[in-house]
Amino acid sequence: MLDIFRRSVWSRRKQPARRGAPAVRLTLERLEVRDLPAPLTPTGLQATGISASAISLTWNAPPDPSITGYDVYAKVINFRWTTYVLIAANVPNTFDTVSGLATGSSHTYLVKSVNATGLSPYSDPATGRTWSAPTLSPAVHLSNGTYWPISTYGPVNATADLTTQVTVASSGNPLTFSILAGPPTASIDPNLGVITYTPGPSEVGAASITIEASNALGNATVTIPFNVAAYPALATPTVTLNSSSTTYNGQSQSASATAVGSDGVTPVSGTFAFAYNGAPGGPSNAGTYQVLATFTSADPSYGNATLVTTYTIHQAAPAFINLTSSPTIAAGTATTTLSGGLTDTYPTPNPPAGTLVYVAINGVTQEARLDNFGNFSVSFPTASLPLGSYPITYSYAGATNFSAAADSTTTLTVAAPAAPQVTLNPSDVTVLEGYTATFTAAASGLPAPTVQWQVSTDGGLTFTNITGATSPTLTVVAYEGMNRYHYRAVFTNPYGVAITTDAVLYVQSND
Repeated sequence: MLDIFRRSVWSRRKQPARRGAPAVRLTLERLEVRDLPAPLTPTGLQATGISASAISLTWNAPPDPSITGYDVYAKVINFRWTTYVLIAANVPNTFDTVSGLATGSSHTYLVKSVNATGLSPYSDPATGRTWSAPTLSPAVHLSNGTYWPISTYGPVNATADLTTQVTVASSGNPLTFSILAGPPTASIDPNLGVITYTPGPSEVGAASITIEASNALGNATVTIPFNVAAYPALATPTVTLNSSSTTYNGQSQSASATAVGSDGVTPVSGTFAFAYNGAPGGPSNAGTYQVLATFTSADPSYGNATLVTTYTIHQAAPAFINLTSSPTIAAGTATTTLSGGLTDTYPTPNPPAGTLVYVAINGVTQEARLDNFGNFSVSFPTASLPLGSYPITYSYAGATNFSAAADSTTTLTVAAPAAPQVTLNPSDVTVLEGYTATFTAAASGLPAPTVQWQVSTDGGLTFTNITGATSPTLTVVAYEGMNRYHYRAVFTNPYGVAITTDAVLYVQSND
């Protein structure tokens, strides 16, 4: 390693001159070197002991194609002064090994990138430690970090049925830990030296665990004594379900519970787990399920508890909505369509698409299937029905998750046909230019007549249909050129036509 250093330093100082090149060329080359920026700094330096006398260094190359190598430095502290000593120059790779170090010694290193201009800033430092033989002390670190020397405080305390974790007091690296002797209820993390011990009731009293730590330089053993106390008898909280039932909503529905203390009122802190017979992932469909509620107490004054009971998901109760209100049709009407929906309030879902609803008129029943939104429609032949009133009945028989819906009844009336008759004529309207004017008309008739609005631009002499104006209410935006336009509605059914009186639009200027 030192030879590499000497050769690198010598090569920097003793660069031979290039002979026979013109002076101007040398000047240009020097300018090019001066213009090249300093190299980027290496990152990710790591120092890892690989033997009792060597440390391996690795780092990440920065994205800089001008880099020709790397210089490695060791951090040296003399009294109050810190220096960085070059120990390897122009290393061509992103790794190096430092050897000849003392056993069990720590060393800090830094790296710089090298290019034709010079050196980068130092990388972040990394510290490594050479291997040392293992040693184990008759002491442990408790889970709260407390140092517990056996000779001073005596055996480590443990409790039957509870888990105790301690960490072996050790030195040396790298170490592999194992248990040479001890109860089967104890284990150790082979890399960290953490002992996990969960003694059973039969282990109450004195117990011990013998630990071995080993590496390539040797091994060491220590025996850690434990004093195992009996698990104290704790009060058992009372567990009850918050509700023994709910209603189907299409989702998985879990029970919830509460644990209370001896006074029957104060809650006990802890967590619940639930298991359901016949529903491993939690129940969702209507039915009654046996449930096991397991409570794990977080209160040192109380133990754990269980409850076995039942949990019921009731069927949802749908209802008919938006039914066709008691329709009146003209005698001889070929078909009559009835529609509605079957649903309930949130969060109860609609019955699934395809569910059958039965609709009956005058003793004739037809089935309708729900769509994805819980709606249905069905058409009946009604041409042969004589004048009169006929009950309409809507029925739903229920399914797995839904109870039967209460029947809903309306009335179909068959009446004599009637030609349209105007019941409301539109009125004249006066508005400012640019504002809207609204006309309204109405007419009776059976079947219900359609409407078409017309406009006259010649004072009511001739009228033309207004495209799309087929509603009892007409709204237009008034402009100055529309002043004194006439509007009327034409009502039509198969038995006649009725025309309203004209309504005049008066448009006033904004000026």
